[in-house]
Amino acid sequence: MDDPFPSVEDMAAADAALVNVVRRQLPIRVYGGERWWTLYRTAALVRMTDTVESLLDLMGLDRDLDGQTLVRSLYEQVVTFAWIAIDPDRREWRWVGDGRWELLKLHNDAARFGESHGDPVLSDEEVAESKQSLGLSDEPASATEDCESGGRRRRRQPEAARILPPVTEMAEQADEHWSVRVRGLHPAGHPLGFPGLVPPGVSSR
Repeated sequence: MDDPFPSVEDMAAADAALVNVVRRQLPIRVYGGERWWTLYRTAALVRMTDTVESLLDLMGLDRDLDGQTLVRSLYEQVVTFAWIAIDPDRREWRWVGDGRWELLKLHNDAARFGESHGDPVLSDEEVAESKQSLGLSDEPASATEDCESGGRRRRRQPEAARILPPVTEMAEQADEHWSVRVRGLHPAGHPLGFPGLVPPGVSSR
């Protein structure tokens, strides 16, 4: 049986062709008053293109482990983009909320090591705004832990509807939606669809 996967040379050529498609469109002018999605989809595509170019560099250096790390990152970028693109206006805020949650965790973890003074990750106002937007209780301890206080459990995890779903869940939804809308994609559930291509180590939180 023939190997269903392309050769390294064919993959490199295909990746380079995709990079050129994006690079030919740059720089892209964005006008005032345009929808946020116009700006962010452009930024996301450029970010993914940068990652692909880094992968191409690593392919020529036989840095397989570093390449696998970038593949996981690229996969998460692609799936997140595809999931948000299903309904940008409604899913934008979960993307923003996920970023706020990651920054809040970084801020609180840094504070535990005495980095809260001088140049904190977030200001007090930004911490309060992030907690409110994520539906978190207002406590000074690390947002990565659960605890009880006065017999009442404090919320240490944001409400699920305010952050991104697990990558595996987004992959399944993107597969169902885009497989019947984009020519060239495999049917939903195919081993080479979004869920079937999930690399080892991708979070399924």
